[in-house]
Amino acid sequence: MSQQTETPATGESTEVEDGRTAYTAYRDAVGGLAYDGQPIPGWDDLPDKVRAGWETAGGAVRASVLEPYVGQDAHAVTVDQLGAFVSALGIAWDPDTLLSITAVPGKVTVVRGRRNEEGQPYLVPTHDGSVEQATETVTIAIVPG
Repeated sequence: MSQQTETPATGESTEVEDGRTAYTAYRDAVGGLAYDGQPIPGWDDLPDKVRAGWETAGGAVRASVLEPYVGQDAHAVTVDQLGAFVSALGIAWDPDTLLSITAVPGKVTVVRGRRNEEGQPYLVPTHDGSVEQATETVTIAIVPG
């Protein structure tokens, strides 16, 4: 279920990045120690088989989080699925004002057009004398846990 696309930030596959993220969060959560008090190795020091297991687990978590919103094809999203995702983040959803959604490691950013009291686009003058719709940006941090 997990993707094998390359991520721009690290050049790693999404599955590898998911595994590294999950393992690092686990290691941090237990203070870097195993159940017997021994230090847990860093990601790069893990045997290939253990890293592969964490990559599979990280991919499964990604699929379970994203699949309700995007279905099996992560490249095709309906307006209702997108609305459910934005609403789940606690952001008011109005598809008529949505301008963009950007998700990168650590944050999701939603940009939407502002409306005036009558529900019309709120227009503001630009430096060249034209007008454009005012926008607001909402950024949600994504934290482990």
